[in-house]
Amino acid sequence: MVRSALGKVAWVGRTASMVLGLALVMALVLGVATTALSATGGNFILGKANGADRVSKLTASIAGPALTLVNQSTESAATALNLNVAEEKPPLKVNAAAGTATNLSADELDGKDSTAFLPSQIYTVSVFKEVKPGFGDGAVAYCDPGDVAVSGGYHDVNANLNIYIDRRVDENTDPENGPTHPAGWVVIGSNPSTSSPGAIVTYAYCADLPPAHTR
Repeated sequence: MVRSALGKVAWVGRTASMVLGLALVMALVLGVATTALSATGGNFILGKANGADRVSKLTASIAGPALTLVNQSTESAATALNLNVAEEKPPLKVNAAAGTATNLSADELDGKDSTAFLPSQIYTVSVFKEVKPGFGDGAVAYCDPGDVAVSGGYHDVNANLNIYIDRRVDENTDPENGPTHPAGWVVIGSNPSTSSPGAIVTYAYCADLPPAHTR
């Protein structure tokens, strides 16, 4: 009787093991299959890595955003959206008729900081210099410190001077004494007359970088 009872117990144990093993195999197979199927056409699972082999599209006709992402974390790395693409691929694409993005601050344009571009605001400075008969002299028209001279020129008041320098002057800073002069335009000429004085009016056309030019 004892041997018969032990035999039944062993049979039940083997049967249970087989059932549990089969259930585990089915769970693994179906689980993998379910995961593969849910990657495309399944639910988007929050807090999990989701994958797809087709485009996911959200279309709406509402008076407001079609999708809002909110991240309330105050940590330094917190952001509402992270775009990651292959090298040299654009992270974002918009339609040609799209308007200006509100409150969007682009730090770089074509890989360059805003300081690499000249402003559209240009102002003119000028300086007058008399040139005595038989002498040479000139004048420099300086921009505001920090501004850039984009062009320049001169006016020969008596139209009888020999101009031999007419060029831009770049901003200069002495390593020990600091800034010595800003950018500008220099014109130098000689007066061939022995009796009539001449004069040069030098002009500089300057790109206005902050602070704004006020003169």
